[in-house]
Amino acid sequence: MHVLKRLMAGGAISAISMVPLFSYAQSDAASYRYNRITTDFSINADGSVDVSELLTMFYNGGFHASWRSVPHASSTPITDVRVLDGTTGRPFAFSPERLDGADSSDWNKYSVYEKDGSSNIEWYYNTSDRVHTWVLHYTLHNELTITSSGTGTFEHTLADYGVPVDTIESTVTLPGAITEPQVNLVTSTGRDFYIDRPDERTYRFRVSSIESGEQVSIHVGWQKGLVNKEATSLYQNQKYWHYILGAGLLAVLATLALLFLYWRRKEG
Repeated sequence: MHVLKRLMAGGAISAISMVPLFSYAQSDAASYRYNRITTDFSINADGSVDVSELLTMFYNGGFHASWRSVPHASSTPITDVRVLDGTTGRPFAFSPERLDGADSSDWNKYSVYEKDGSSNIEWYYNTSDRVHTWVLHYTLHNELTITSSGTGTFEHTLADYGVPVDTIESTVTLPGAITEPQVNLVTSTGRDFYIDRPDERTYRFRVSSIESGEQVSIHVGWQKGLVNKEATSLYQNQKYWHYILGAGLLAVLATLALLFLYWRRKEG
């Protein structure tokens, strides 16, 4: 195991940022902070990214709901969302409508909605004056940069929170061995950090004592062939398929209508 510190400089704070999680309190005096945030990114060969987040929080006061906003610059919403109680392992039930968490019937449920170019995960519970862990799973789409030569990069903002965070840890795992590594971590305060590669497919990051408002972002890259450009481009075009199919169907119907009118006039 070795330390890679500021290796292969580059990677500004990404537009593919993660907006902080917010909690709804029972009173204005209630507050919370993060003890630990652990985020694992698994980059798939088709260009999608499976994300797993563990959010360990200390609550001072009573809380009934939290939400996480995930911007998507590609206009492709996140998919495969799941929410679990990380303390008990209990999965939350999906609600097709947003709830407010005030009623006990809302607890242990979550909703997902789109707003202002972001996918928002909102979950409802009952907790107070304790340390609690939540687990979020979801999949990002179209968030990689694949060059014409086939090399790729992934940038992500790990922190930009309105409250302090004791420790942030993250891993980025590729579908195969990384033979041409590019990796960097940037903090807005110049804070020390730790980077290593626990195996040939993975980058690992850790930074501690993050202040309120401090930004932490990562940048990783890999050689040609790990992520298939054609597969990525294919997925990027999926959001337009319903338009293409719809236009094709309209063209066929219009052609049939014209042929029918021509036949009617000819018969008449």
